[in-house]
Amino acid sequence: ELEARLRFRCPNCEMINRRFLGSTPLNILLNYLVTQGYNTQEYKVLTTFPRRDVSIIAPSVISLVRQTVT
Repeated sequence: ELEARLRFRCPNCEMINRRFLGSTPLNILLNYLVTQGYNTQEYKVLTTFPRRDVSIIAPSVISLVRQTVT
């Protein structure tokens, strides 16, 4: 199965690298960030190119690799 390799740039300039299965719903990614101490109201999850805010898309129906409705 495909995997998604993600890098998070945190407000304190720390970089977090994490791998997820490509079929992982976006809400699992958002839950991971909560476990790292980041409140979902305090950040955005953006793609690099084209730049878009994926944290506002329905997170339970979006997969990480394809970013399409499943």
